[in-house]
Amino acid sequence: MNKTTRLDSDGIWLSRELEKIEERVFEVQYADIVYSMLLPVDTTTVGSADDIYTYRVMDRVGKFKTIQDRARDLPRVDVTRKEVSQRVISIGASYGYTVQEVKAARAKGLPMQESRVNAFRRAYEEQVNQIALFGDTDSSLTGFFNNPDIDKLNVTGSWISNGSTADEILKLLNTTVSYMVKSTNMVEKPNTLLMAYEDYNVLSTTPRSATSDTTVLAYFLANDPYITSVVPLNELDDFGGANKNRMVAYNRSPEKLKLHLPQVLETFAPEREGMEYTVDGYARVMGTTVYYPKSVLYIDQV
Repeated sequence: MNKTTRLDSDGIWLSRELEKIEERVFEVQYADIVYSMLLPVDTTTVGSADDIYTYRVMDRVGKFKTIQDRARDLPRVDVTRKEVSQRVISIGASYGYTVQEVKAARAKGLPMQESRVNAFRRAYEEQVNQIALFGDTDSSLTGFFNNPDIDKLNVTGSWISNGSTADEILKLLNTTVSYMVKSTNMVEKPNTLLMAYEDYNVLSTTPRSATSDTTVLAYFLANDPYITSVVPLNELDDFGGANKNRMVAYNRSPEKLKLHLPQVLETFAPEREGMEYTVDGYARVMGTTVYYPKSVLYIDQV
């Protein structure tokens, strides 16, 4: 009686012998960390031991008026000062590895420790990015995109990515810039415009006119006297989960705003407990400091 040989169980070829295993390890891709591209970063002004950062804002009051020749009650001109304080918080995490993992990694030539260090560093950058842009609710820190002191311009009707014409898009962009300039008596002039990627995609691919090979984006940058950079951001798409996008116009200058990082990521020597080593790390961070709130403008689609 003949027996049938099963090649997938106890046959002459084992299944794993017929399997090609790729030597390269493919890491999951994540979105870019953007805070250092959007904000001036300061790692020296605030110390790692500081818990509070306070800066002073000075203003002037009073003005000249028409007076009589013998007047004694002249109007007073003076200066006022106020203090603004912000908290410094600590963030931390750790990673670990066992003695056996180290031996196995060495034997097989796998960069196990390098991969964990990279993941550790990435987690730090993601948290700093989150605090820089959106603050930290538990610590009452505000970020760049949710500062209550920054003005909002609510836009109804035409928006870049909802089928607007080139002229309508340009009108929206020009209104954005002129609103900030005019409302501050030309004191504040934005040089950077942030927007959702879907808006940027329309802006960068829509022709200025039916007979032009210039895009609306190129035309706007070439003709606006202030804006020098338009940057697409995932974080402004469906802002706040409201299915509406946001734009942010601002002056990207360290004189206007900063992200203070009093202590960048610091890691400590591995500590062994039993058969496992643990590496701890921490950093000291703050929300984004906007010294001149009028130098930033939120433009919301409503």
